[in-house]
Amino acid sequence: MLKLNVTGTLALLQKAAQKMVDEQQFNYPKGYGYLIIGSVVGSHISPFSAVYGATKFAVHSLAEGLRREVGPKGVRVSLVEPGIVISGFQDAAGYSDDLVQVFNDKFGPLLHGDDVANAIYYIVTQPPHVHISDIMVRPTRQDYP
Repeated sequence: MLKLNVTGTLALLQKAAQKMVDEQQFNYPKGYGYLIIGSVVGSHISPFSAVYGATKFAVHSLAEGLRREVGPKGVRVSLVEPGIVISGFQDAAGYSDDLVQVFNDKFGPLLHGDDVANAIYYIVTQPPHVHISDIMVRPTRQDYP
């Protein structure tokens, strides 16, 4: 999990950031590069997923460090932290249908991909001089995490 969520993310961020910095050298402020990453667990760790939470805290830190490094070069880095979103994650994480139903009963209606996409759209449609560093998107009734 550490290798995938931290090392893998770092490798991709490095490559993407370098490419964007090179492009922005002559393009900013007419255009800009944008990197968006994150998870709500990067700010609110769950007691039953400490290692996963630690990887998301690490990604949160990588985003902030990268923002400070490449922001002055015209590349914006935003941390989007979605709460519970109905997606393929539940199957991949081995969540039973009953558990997903518990989440929906307690926190629902749950988010869908379009809800998160709308937040990302808001971020990327800001003028080049406006940067949204962090945004957390959760179902209204989600109290934890």
